[in-house]
Amino acid sequence: MRRCWFQIHLSTAIVLMFVAGGLMWANFSTRRLDLDNNEDEIQFTMDNTATGQAFTSAGYGWPRKVLLSITVISENNPFGNEQQAFTRKSDFYYWNFAFNLGVALILLCSLWFICELWIRWRASRRK
Repeated sequence: MRRCWFQIHLSTAIVLMFVAGGLMWANFSTRRLDLDNNEDEIQFTMDNTATGQAFTSAGYGWPRKVLLSITVISENNPFGNEQQAFTRKSDFYYWNFAFNLGVALILLCSLWFICELWIRWRASRRK
């Protein structure tokens, strides 16, 4: 009996689930940014922080950064306690989001095709 072309094996579904989980982890985990070579990140930081302020920068997304987040830290409280004021500013890149989505779809579809091809190849060897 011939199977439908869109039907997949359980093992392929499990492999795809783990790869999709890895892609989600890569996209949603925080990455501290080094502002050495990327002009977009440097410009975003310069636009959103005043001179002399301390800041931390983080990016989200793989393989390209989709969301850049700058947290500006104000000066220490003059009364000696450790409370600091934080200001968050974010920038979302839609074209990078589309690129990341395309990369994820290409990876998952390629893996689906390779797994199914390998399973069918093993099944034809047994006959």
